Amino acid sequence: MGNNNQKELQINKNKINNSKKNEFIGINNKQNLQSNNNDEINKLKNELAKANKVIEQQKLTINDLQNKLNNYNNIINDLNKDINNYKNIISKKDIELNNYKSQLNNNIPNNKFYINDMMCVNFISSDHNVHYAAACLKTNTFAEVEEKLYKQYPQYRETNNTFLANGMQVLRFKTIDENKIGNGLPVTLIVPS
Repeated sequence: MGNNNQKELQINKNKINNSKKNEFIGINNKQNLQSNNNDEINKLKNELAKANKVIEQQKLTINDLQNKLNNYNNIINDLNKDINNYKNIISKKDIELNNYKSQLNNNIPNNKFYINDMMCVNFISSDHNVHYAAACLKTNTFAEVEEKLYKQYPQYRETNNTFLANGMQVLRFKTIDENKIGNGLPVTLIVPS
């Protein structure tokens, strides 16, 4: 039995040594695992810190871009207001221009006329100093034609003149046709003495 005891003792000793080895390996593995975990945790913490810095930078960039966008939108809104104001001004000016054109068209006689409407009034003065032919239309007032005469002979503007056509006194504010002044027939200017 002595041999058996020794074998048993040796087996128990081997078991204890193996158990201690396994325990030592387990502790080592545990320490290695914990060390690896700590390294991994530190590595992840560093990566998280870097990611947070990038996020903060991106937030700053986004805020900066948002501020710029708001400024540009404000500028665009101001420009749109200016454009609308200018459109209103242009619209008012267009209305004024159309009104002016309308008034101008109403004040300008129709420039279309027939050749038969054209005529010539021949002025002759009683003192024989005036011999003047003024082109006109049958629809012109005698005063308009008389003004042409006075432009050529301004000295007669200062007197109270009388005009005769076909033996009748000419009425200044009637038309040439209404005064029955014939084409080329003389209109006598009578200067008061």
